[in-house]
Amino acid sequence: MIEFQDLEVRLGGRAVLDGANGSLPTGVTALLGRNGAGKTTLIRSLSGLVRLHAGTVRVDGVDPFVSHSALTAYRRSLGFMPQDPPFVGSARVLDVVRYAAWLRGLTKSTEHASAMTALSDVDLGDHLRARVRTLSGGQRRRVALACALVGEPRFLLLDEPTAGLDPDQRDHFLDRVRGLAPDRTVLVSTHLMEDVLAVADHIAVLDGGRIVRSVPVAEVLAGTGEGPATAMRELRRSLLGDVSA
Repeated sequence: MIEFQDLEVRLGGRAVLDGANGSLPTGVTALLGRNGAGKTTLIRSLSGLVRLHAGTVRVDGVDPFVSHSALTAYRRSLGFMPQDPPFVGSARVLDVVRYAAWLRGLTKSTEHASAMTALSDVDLGDHLRARVRTLSGGQRRRVALACALVGEPRFLLLDEPTAGLDPDQRDHFLDRVRGLAPDRTVLVSTHLMEDVLAVADHIAVLDGGRIVRSVPVAEVLAGTGEGPATAMRELRRSLLGDVSA
């Protein structure tokens, strides 16, 4: 479990996170909120890529930022997918994912097989030797997904992971996340209510730099029983109010 308390992050003199409190239990938590609500900043803060001005993070009760060794161990157990991955255009797809495996601390003997599995999971097995600059936008997103999934980490922080994927690719990826979720902690930032219904166990709504709602999906949907379209409308009405996902 990942827990955070009183997180404060200021960017450009503005409080993007302003006393954010919450917890991410085992399973998939969907992070919703209007554009600019701080979803990306929260994910980057939990990954250690953004400096906290205040607040604490606990991973299974331990502060991962308390020491270099603790942070290294945490990052090896963490799969992170940024919204705009900074790939080197001349790099080959397999090498990119193998590098992600190396960063996660996988051994030389397992790097290649783990990278191949991750690329197969995102349907890029036939693009191993392709250079990143030759890929479409959706394909580059799938390379980023493979980097996050390589080695099957215990914690996954995914920032808009299905953006740019076609419906079949999105369904395949969400099925993969769903399969990993029973014994992992997964946070997925998304604008798509279909993603929420397909994969999420819990929902957290971020507004004004704080988590303003945090509920199980089943609790929200209890009693609807009229199909996915009605369920999505109920999610928007009950959870989002005037906060656009």
